[in-house]
Amino acid sequence: MDKCTKNFSIQRGFTLIELIVVISIIGILSSLLVANFMNVRYKTRDGVRKKDLEQIRLALETYRIDVGKYPETASFPTCGSPLQDPPTVYMEKVPCDPLDGTTDYVYAKGTSDFRYTLSVCLENTNDQDPNATDDLSCGANGKRYTVTNP
Repeated sequence: MDKCTKNFSIQRGFTLIELIVVISIIGILSSLLVANFMNVRYKTRDGVRKKDLEQIRLALETYRIDVGKYPETASFPTCGSPLQDPPTVYMEKVPCDPLDGTTDYVYAKGTSDFRYTLSVCLENTNDQDPNATDDLSCGANGKRYTVTNP
């Protein structure tokens, strides 16, 4: 053997710096994914809210056709209760807000028997729907989605 040859053993593995860099990259990517996931959840719940208001609107129109006017604001049922004018049931259960399952949608009968508004606060502050307007009562950058009778 040559005197200049040394025994080098090659150790395989990762250095601490390499591990820290990889963990940092994974952390950054996961934070981006969580933010995106939260946006998807907001948009999904907002979609459910809009669909719920449309279902309530359809039930209210059927109610008006049968009764001749919309229900009074004070007599509008809370979420989970039926919309009815006995013996006719127009909606088995008025839907609740999907975020907590207990919050009512806002119904207000107008000054005439033929006007009303239904509204709800949206979570997606970037909603571009023309029926979604800025409303400070829905939070700092809140949007309110409103449906009126046709």
